[in-house]
Formats: sequence, structure tokens, C-alpha cells
Amino acid sequence: MKKLLTFLLFLSLTFSNAQDKGYWVCFNVNVDPQGQEAFVKALDGVFESEIGSQFPFTVTLNEIMFASRENKMTHQLCFLAPNAEVMDAWGSGPPPNAEGALVQMLFEQYVDFEDSILGSPLIFDPSVALNMDYFTVWQLAVQDPATVASAFVQLDKATKKIRTGPLGLHEAIAGMRGGVTHYFVARAPKMSEFLNSREKIVNSKAFMNYITKTRPVSDIIGNFSGKIIKRYNMP
Repeated sequence: MKKLLTFLLFLSLTFSNAQDKGYWVCFNVNVDPQGQEAFVKALDGVFESEIGSQFPFTVTLNEIMFASRENKMTHQLCFLAPNAEVMDAWGSGPPPNAEGALVQMLFEQYVDFEDSILGSPLIFDPSVALNMDYFTVWQLAVQDPATVASAFVQLDKATKKIRTGPLGLHEAIAGMRGGVTHYFVARAPKMSEFLNSREKIVNSKAFMNYITKTRPVSDIIGNFSGKIIKRYNMP
């Protein structure tokens, strides 16, 4: 009970500056190389149109650069909702215009779906995180969310001065791969800055403390890295 109360307090503090709790959906997909350029242009046509500008989600298209065997995908298409009410609009499909029809056609022709995942940020500032190009995601199986969340907050605070991008912690809600409950995300403006920051972090006392606290109650299920190549309807 004490751990549960601590976790709930942590969540209330995390979202004390936010009016609503956000949610996201990510499609993990494989895009045929022959159709990638046309696919990106079609997304531009949809989300840069007048109808697309009224779309209630922030959207990113991510190119996957490195992935474990569990993550067979070339791209991610992610949609971020600012609150639960916006999620009621989910599932309506592409807009009913020429650009939407083209996207639908290209999806059917060039895109294979691997996953459709619903999740929610626990520690995440989209105005900062989504302006970082490079990211690495660790998929976690967590047995004690309160312990991991507390350790994450301590690591985040202790390493702010030795990295150039934010850390994020997200909860998996539905559609996730077997055993995955959470996602640990590290971001940076570019890969070189991520790698340089990583060297400092993994050799720090703060990281050793994080590992000591979380290893008994969490496991890494998979890992992938990539970069954001398109952004639409940014907050």
C-alpha cells in the first residue's frame, strides 16, 4: 500500500503542470523502399492541408535506424492526443479528401503493419521531446512500477547537466508486444550528442544507482533507435 501511495503521489506531481493526461498511438510499420518517398509526400499532403491542420493529434513519422529482432519495422507513425477526450476521434481514418484517398491507397500498396500500440506518457514534455530528432527506446517488463518510477525521477534529475536531450518514461496500455509494460526513452538533437551523453551517463554514479534499484524489478524486452523525419500539428 505504501508503494502504491508513493506511485500515485509521483504521478500527481508529474502532471501537476499539465491540464490533462496525454495518450498516444504508434503504428510500427514496414514501408516498401519503392514507396517511401511517395508515402511521405502523401502524408505531407494530408497533414499540411486545411483539413489536416484541424486534426486534433500531434503526428510524427519516425525512421527506424537500429532495432532488435523483436522490432521488425522500418518506420513508426505516432499520434499524440493531449487528453482522453481527443481519443474519442480515433479510428475515423484518413480525411475524406483527395490527399486522404491517396494515403489510403499507398498504405494498401506499400505498407505492412506490425503493431498498433496505445500508450500514455508518465514523464514527457512534448514541446521539448518532439523537437529532438534522435531517440532510443527500451521496452521494459516492469514488476514494480513505483520503484522504477522513483528511480527514474532520481536518474533524470541527477543527469540533466550531462546530457543534451530529455529522458522519458511511458506506460503501455494496449497492443504492446508480449511482456512489455513501459518504455524508457532517451532523446537528443542528433545521434552524436546521444552517444556522447550516453558515455557520461553510463559511467555515472546516478546510473549505477538506477540499475541497482530497477534490475530486481524490471527487464529489458527489446530496443530500437531512430529519428523523427516529419512533424505535423506540433504543440
